[in-house]
Amino acid sequence: MAPVGYNASRVFDETRFQQLIPARYLPSTGATIHGIEFLGIGLTTTVNYDLLRVRLSHANLVALDVQLDANLIAPKTTFDQAPSKLELKLDEWSPLTFETPFVYDGTSDLVIEIQKAITLDARVAFEPIVGTRVAGNPGRSDLPTPRYAAGPHGSGAAFAPRGTRTIPTPLVMQLVVSEPSLTVRSDRGGRNGNAFAISDSLSFDVHAKAGTFFALLGYGALLPPVATPPIDGLGYVPLIGNWQIGNNVIGFDGAPATISLAIPDRADLVGFRPGFQAVLLDLTAGQLAWTSAVDFVVQD
Repeated sequence: MAPVGYNASRVFDETRFQQLIPARYLPSTGATIHGIEFLGIGLTTTVNYDLLRVRLSHANLVALDVQLDANLIAPKTTFDQAPSKLELKLDEWSPLTFETPFVYDGTSDLVIEIQKAITLDARVAFEPIVGTRVAGNPGRSDLPTPRYAAGPHGSGAAFAPRGTRTIPTPLVMQLVVSEPSLTVRSDRGGRNGNAFAISDSLSFDVHAKAGTFFALLGYGALLPPVATPPIDGLGYVPLIGNWQIGNNVIGFDGAPATISLAIPDRADLVGFRPGFQAVLLDLTAGQLAWTSAVDFVVQD
């Protein structure tokens, strides 16, 4: 229910929610973040808010502090509407477009804070649960734990100083960026599934401008994303002991290019956490760039 939903208990009608994203999952070349997409659960509906505010801040953290203000070094307000509304779609990505884009520096961790107060209209009382999916199947205990405060309407929880509640695994969200990026989906559980099991398959989507050549690379374990600056108009790929999954060219319609990969049916792979990153060659500018990195845990 945190950070944008609610349930019949009315306990989550106001929340102040924070999630920490480590730098290794963000574009190492920097990026302009234009919004957030949530993966809805419960039902498809339009949520009305008395308040909906989003702030982002660069950070250098291993974990979030219970004192929520301490996690915001230099917060920038990207969305602030009172009243506001957001359409949440069941098992589909639901976008929240920022009023003011956030410029990410390419090296820092990132804290996302969402404050909300639900509008208590008559419809809310008949909707048992509206929310967003967390990263399950299995949960990612290796990632920072979100923190939040929650309370009924009028409690002031949207402005609470302490985040004493936690979610054992991060919220499923994706940032909308204008720079090149890499996303991964499993075939289990529908097109937005996030269960990666042996003998299953998965798909990588490479997002870049039309005509860009790319190669998708795999790592035995996820390292910080590599940023390779151009040297005299040329680039190099300093990757030893990793492997190339595939390559292609972004079509001239600008649609993401997709590469599929099968997970071998091997029990010894259960618990393995591979990492992936795409290297991009802009043939016009003669420059090499890297996308954000992605990883997942292999299950049985």
